[in-house]
Amino acid sequence: MGNMSIGLSGIIVAQHAIEIVGTNIANAGTDGYHRQTPAIIAISTQSPASPSTGGAEITMVRRAMDGLLEAEILRNQPLQGQLAQELMTLEAIESSLGNLGSQGLTTALTQFFNDMRELAAQPQSSAHQQQVVWSANALAGQFSNLGNFLAETSNNLKSEAQDLLRQVNQLTEQVAELNSQILAGVNRGASSNLLMDQRDEALRQLADIIPIQTHALTNIGTKNVIAAGAGLVIGAHATELALGTDADQRIGLTLKDAFLVDTQVSGGRLGAVLTLHNDIVAQMTGQLDALANQVMSGINRQHVQGVGTAGAFEELLGWPVGPGILSEWPHQVDAGSFHVRVTDTATGEVNRYEIAVDPAEDTLADVAARLAAVPGLATFTADGRLRIQAESGYKFDFRPGVEAAPTSSTLTGTSVPSISGNYSGADSAAYTFTIEGTGQVGVTADLKLAVRDGSGALVKTLDVGSGYAVGTRLSVADGVYVALSMGTLTGGEQFTVEALAQSDTAGFLAAAGINTLFAGSSALSMRVSADMLDNASLLAVSASTAGGDNLNILAMAAVEEQKAQSLGQMTPPEHLQFFISRLGQRVSLAKSRQESASQVLLQLENQRDKISGVDINEQAAQLMIFERLFQACSKVLSTQDQVLDYLMELL
Repeated sequence: MGNMSIGLSGIIVAQHAIEIVGTNIANAGTDGYHRQTPAIIAISTQSPASPSTGGAEITMVRRAMDGLLEAEILRNQPLQGQLAQELMTLEAIESSLGNLGSQGLTTALTQFFNDMRELAAQPQSSAHQQQVVWSANALAGQFSNLGNFLAETSNNLKSEAQDLLRQVNQLTEQVAELNSQILAGVNRGASSNLLMDQRDEALRQLADIIPIQTHALTNIGTKNVIAAGAGLVIGAHATELALGTDADQRIGLTLKDAFLVDTQVSGGRLGAVLTLHNDIVAQMTGQLDALANQVMSGINRQHVQGVGTAGAFEELLGWPVGPGILSEWPHQVDAGSFHVRVTDTATGEVNRYEIAVDPAEDTLADVAARLAAVPGLATFTADGRLRIQAESGYKFDFRPGVEAAPTSSTLTGTSVPSISGNYSGADSAAYTFTIEGTGQVGVTADLKLAVRDGSGALVKTLDVGSGYAVGTRLSVADGVYVALSMGTLTGGEQFTVEALAQSDTAGFLAAAGINTLFAGSSALSMRVSADMLDNASLLAVSASTAGGDNLNILAMAAVEEQKAQSLGQMTPPEHLQFFISRLGQRVSLAKSRQESASQVLLQLENQRDKISGVDINEQAAQLMIFERLFQACSKVLSTQDQVLDYLMELL
């Protein structure tokens, strides 16, 4: 009977081994499958007469795997997932810079400033005015399109993060369920290799999405999973993750029904999505908004101080800013003041008034009340907007420079001073003219005007006595001129001339949307004011009080060369080039890192395939061996049966 047992054990071993080989061949293309190998040992029949004889049995079925190698693959998988996700998104953003519209942002920005310089050569040309408005509209469209693309990218990233979290929760549930099935199999004494392969493949997919740590319980075959500082899988129990948002609108991970949000997850596709949303795209949006706001504020702060060929205004309406204090407005308002010029259209008399602004204390209503106190103006607020309206017979504007008449005067003589010129000083100035000597202008010897600046320092002494041609303009300083009419002057008397470099040092008018070229508070919302699109003659080309000049359009064109603190001490074109080149560097670095990480992971996977993969030729050879084993053991049983039959016949 011993030989019968020997043959039977061999048949059982061969049959089971053939099943294992068949399983290997069937799963040669299955992701995550590890080749199975039967562990065959010799067993003794424990026969005293034949102690060296016995059969065979399969004690276990091993998974062909290297635990350290598998752990290294699991460690590298999140990096590969992160870099692949980052590269895909960055390449899409880079492509958008060249594909949004027919011009592109760089070309539109250059064209806008070039068109303003062309207008400066012919400031009264309606065709050139219209061209500037069109190029401004094209520039605003480019900013808006790119801002919209980045906003959509940010929203898509948030949606993708939610989708990835759903996959994470599904995979953790799957791992927990497989852990339960593996434990049940171990308790029954059955092999759970296929379940372990499924579980480990789920872990690999999980590691591609989020960095994980696994802790294997070798005695029972289950694995616990830790990610984002939490135990996602403990035995057969899975914990669900959710997407949260912090106070800065940064997205992060949190346990379901918890309040703590972790925005610092790094690694895996989910870590890449969080980094892209919270840092890279948010930073790019901030840089683009900074550029758009610098262009808008630089142009608008200058535009509000000028007038177009249509001349001064009868009414201006700002944009909605709300009832809060000025420091809470979207656009910055500084402590300072702005000046408004009111012209009596019947007499031509012009008066300039200064309106103080304190952004820490004032609201729109406070400033409107001060404007309403100006003679000739009716100012009020409606729907959070400032409306400035001239009374009948008046017009107003905000031009800087000098007025034709002195700002103040103590003169009692019959000679009348007149002021002219385009003030070119960098800062506002006040010139005080003191009469030296008494007598007839152009006749009396040694009749002079002593000109002093705001600090009292002597600027120049002008001879208006004998030899002076009455009405001749005399240069004072920085483009300011004075002329005296025929008449008398009295010694010691004075008159003052105020020369404004900027009529709005607070930036209030631009922040309130009064007479601006652009509207909006970001790249996404940037647009050209509707009134300007309807009427290009409102384009403020002139800044002098005399009108007809190109000073304001030149000043707006100069914004192209102005370095700004908000742009890192770069000009707008320099900042745009930095924005584009920085993106290119990010794409190049991401591509290099992704290729390197892919190569490392590929090498690791190739090593794993050599250890754990299924070689069809090798398995075919194994199949032949076990097939012959089965046949040989069958022959042993057949021979033993014949021997027994022969012995029975002898008896």
